[in-house]
Amino acid sequence: MGNSVEEEMLVQMVHDFIESGSSDTHLDSPQENQHDHNQAIFTLQGILYCVSEVEREVGERVMRHVKQCGLEERCNLRRGLMMRLRMDGYDAAICRYSGSDCPGGFYEYLDITLEAKDKYGSRRLIIDTDFKSQFEIARPTPTYTKLSNSLPNVFVGNESKLKKIITLLCHASKQSLQERGLHIPPWRKTTYMQSKYLSPHQKITTISFTKFGIDTKLNKANGNGNASIFSGKDKDGAKSSIFSSWTPPKVNPKRRDLGSGYQGAGLSSEFSNLRCPPVA
Repeated sequence: MGNSVEEEMLVQMVHDFIESGSSDTHLDSPQENQHDHNQAIFTLQGILYCVSEVEREVGERVMRHVKQCGLEERCNLRRGLMMRLRMDGYDAAICRYSGSDCPGGFYEYLDITLEAKDKYGSRRLIIDTDFKSQFEIARPTPTYTKLSNSLPNVFVGNESKLKKIITLLCHASKQSLQERGLHIPPWRKTTYMQSKYLSPHQKITTISFTKFGIDTKLNKANGNGNASIFSGKDKDGAKSSIFSSWTPPKVNPKRRDLGSGYQGAGLSSEFSNLRCPPVA
């Protein structure tokens, strides 16, 4: 009961903040602007501090893995993190959004498909290791800078939490850009930001282990591990893989080719055929 009340209060707070800033007038007093700013900070903190048990558990594992990643893994952090989470037993995958309006052509983040719905009715946990930078804008106002600095660098949360954060930050970024007289790029609007995480996307659970000491690639066909790639909608929390856990590939030690049959150690067999010259 308490959780549903908290959820309704947070939704209402986001709505109130947007409504307070939707007026066309720009004659608000400094006191009113400061009140709106404080309300936005308070609302964001309330959203971030409302953490479910599964979010806390996964979040702690994610932060521990990120800290433990070596320099080589940090160059490919998402894949390294996905591998570690799958080894922990989670149904983790890399999600690739390739919308036509995506500035870089595509955007990648991680998600975990839960076995059961959480208290908010979601079976999908979203993980973004580059979350904070997604809300950077040109020439931000001090108000927006303080708000965006409250965001975590690494986000772990369900879709409901993500929607509220995006709605709040995109509205605040719109106000900041308008105050600076700048154009609002389409990739900073609420619709695009939500589509990046919530639209149909490609899921990747295949990992190349070249950077992790094993020069091989897991795939579904060769039977060397539990991995697959597929594309499709995941709005209803569909399984990202037909496998529940990851199994390391079998690595056979390399042996030297000694010919058609084994004749003992190579040098020993050669020396045994030599005859010593007679002693004078």
